[in-house]
Amino acid sequence: MFVLGQGDARNDPNVVMGKFLLDDIYVTVLFDLGADTSYISLKVNQLLKRAPTPLNTKRVVEIANGKSLEATHVVRGCNIVLASQDFSIDLIPIVLGSFDIVIGMDWLSQHQAEILCKEKIVRIPCPLTLIP
Repeated sequence: MFVLGQGDARNDPNVVMGKFLLDDIYVTVLFDLGADTSYISLKVNQLLKRAPTPLNTKRVVEIANGKSLEATHVVRGCNIVLASQDFSIDLIPIVLGSFDIVIGMDWLSQHQAEILCKEKIVRIPCPLTLIP
């Protein structure tokens, strides 16, 4: 998930990415079906006004080049804006390559998201709000 650069991702029909607001900071996001968890780059994590909290157990993250990283913290309740909708996301800070955020299966499945690679879009069903 970390080997692909932004230029390659834009031209790859199997990759969906974009620029979105995360806690009022524009970030480059990769939607990655191959990632179990969602991540934030250490650089962007430093810009947030949120303190990371320790994970209950350390997490070993295997990256695309076969190396492993150890993650010890999570940043809970970040706000990401997708298509004018606010969503909460928990992110694990690690060293990332070209992307600021990697949204993985934890968040995608929680929100029942569908990734349409050919169209390069992510569909997230939003609940209807009934007005009495």
